[in-house]
Amino acid sequence: MTRTISAADTAKLVRAALKAAFPRTRFSVRTLSSRGGAAIDVSWMDGPAYDAVAAVARDYEGAGFDARTDLKSHHARVIGGELVQLMADFVLLHRSFSGEALRAAAVEVARRYDVPVARIAVDEWGARVADAEAEHRRIGTDYHSWVVVRTAQDLALE
Repeated sequence: MTRTISAADTAKLVRAALKAAFPRTRFSVRTLSSRGGAAIDVSWMDGPAYDAVAAVARDYEGAGFDARTDLKSHHARVIGGELVQLMADFVLLHRSFSGEALRAAAVEVARRYDVPVARIAVDEWGARVADAEAEHRRIGTDYHSWVVVRTAQDLALE
C-alpha cells in the first residue's frame, strides 16, 4: 500500500536532503498551497549551482506535467525502500547572489571584456546591477547586465 506524505512533511525531506548534499549552504524551504495543489519553494544565495540543487530537490516532486496534453499526473516514489505519494506536486527553485558575489563577477567581466566595472546595488530586494539601462549606456552596446549574473554563476562553480 502506498503511504501519503503531506506537502509540509515533503518540505522537511527536501530540507534534510539539501542539508546533507550542501552542508555549508543555507536554504529557505517553504510550502506553497493553492486550489490546484501544493509546491515546495526552495531559495538560496550564492552556494551551489542551480542544476546541482535541482538534481537533489526535484526527486521530491509528486507530480509531472505534460504540456502536449495539458495534463498533470501524479506518481508514487520509492523513498527509504517504501512506496510513497508526495503531496507536493512540484519543487520551485530560486537562486540569488549576494552583493559580494555580483561585485566579484562585475570585476571579472570588466577584466575579460575590457569594459568599466558595473555598479552593483544592494537593497531590501537583494543585489543586482544598478540601473541596468544606465549601465548599458555607460559601458556600451556590447554590455548586458546578464553577463554579470552569468559570470557570478560561473565563478561559483570554480
